[in-house]
Amino acid sequence: MQRVIIFAALALIFVTAGTLAIAAETPSTPQISTTEMAQAEAEKTASEAHDALFTESKFPSATTCGTCHPKQFEEWAVSQHSYSQLSPAYMALQNFINIQVNGANG
Repeated sequence: MQRVIIFAALALIFVTAGTLAIAAETPSTPQISTTEMAQAEAEKTASEAHDALFTESKFPSATTCGTCHPKQFEEWAVSQHSYSQLSPAYMALQNFINIQVNGANG
């Protein structure tokens, strides 16, 4: 009789442990944090702003982009890339490439 009680107790322990293990692995309903919600809203707003900007102009100026992206604009404004269209050497190379590829580059 004592063996039956011990066996039943062990069986109950194993069943309980198995149930808890399965419950721990079962994914619960994902909880979205306030930070994630705010980030999603900001991305949506940014996407809408970009859509409106590109509807207005297919190629907006760097200054226009700088209104919302000041840090990136400041970094770009002092880079070689920002001055490339003013460089005679760069423009000569660009024109040479365009002639070589019949304007199909990019």
